[in-house]
This record gives sequence, C-alpha cells and structure tokens, in this order.
Amino acid sequence: GTLQEKIYSLNKKKYTEFLPLKLHKILIYLKYFVLAVTLSKAILLIQYSYFKICPVLLISFFSRIALPGIVFLVVFMILSLLIERFWCRYLCPYGALMNIFQLAGKLSGIKRQKIIRNLPESINCKNCLNYCPMGIELGGNNIIESVECIHCLKCVRVCLKSDPACIKCIYKDNL
Repeated sequence: GTLQEKIYSLNKKKYTEFLPLKLHKILIYLKYFVLAVTLSKAILLIQYSYFKICPVLLISFFSRIALPGIVFLVVFMILSLLIERFWCRYLCPYGALMNIFQLAGKLSGIKRQKIIRNLPESINCKNCLNYCPMGIELGGNNIIESVECIHCLKCVRVCLKSDPACIKCIYKDNL
C-alpha cells in the first residue's frame, strides 16, 4: 500500500478517471476471484504459483525474483502510477477477505464505523466524491456503506465546510 501511494504520488496529472466507471465496477470483483484461486491453491498445496506474482513477496525476496514476477511487478508499478491503489482496488485477496468480514459484520449487526454525509448542509463541492482513493461512488447517499471503503477518512478531511461539516465519521448501529 505504501509503495502504491508513493508511486501514485509521482503522477502529476492524477488520472482520477483513468478507468471508465463501468469497467471499475467490473474490476472491483476481480479480487474475489484472486481470493478464490489463492484459497483453492492453498488448500491443494499448490500456492507457489501465486507467490511468483504477489507484489509483497516479490519485493521481500527481490534477489530470487523470477521472470513472471519481474513482468508482473513492472506492470503493477505502471498501473499504480496511473490508478490510485490499483492492487488494493482490483487484485488484493486480503482486501477481498476483509470486505467479506466487513459484510458479515454488517449483516450480523455489529457496530462499526460509518461515514455520514449531511446532505442538507452540503455546499455541493463534491470533494468527498472526487478524493476517495478507492473510487467509491458516493452519489446521493447519506451513509457510506460500501465494503470497499477503507475508512481512510480522506473524504472527511477534504470537506470544505468546517462547521457544521457536511461529512463526518462516527460509530453508529447498523441503520
């Protein structure tokens, strides 16, 4: 994640709309496929093929990197330059697992942190929409309930309205 953020910070143009929204909505499910493949390979004890392309392991064991790993790492870095949090958004099996746990907690009624938008107080600056690093389409929702939300609070920090804020983060019962 840190490497992705550093690489993306080099991008001066900040291609926030590099991917069309339709493609983004399709690609966010790719990480669940990667999770399923990773789990099935782990169960079958053939997870070694995943280790050849996992960016975390590639960087950790750079001296023993194989050609497929080098190719994947270069592609990953280029995509991280163009698309904020590319790995986290579209490929990370751990992110998919965390989303599943977040959904399970929501369905079981566990209290969790929520981002609340006060739409009547909003000045319609759309900063909270434009600065989401996960590309969540907030739309006209009062409560941000997407499991893709990583609770980085960037949307809260970029809110131009200071008092009363039009977006804030609080703990609430599931509504």
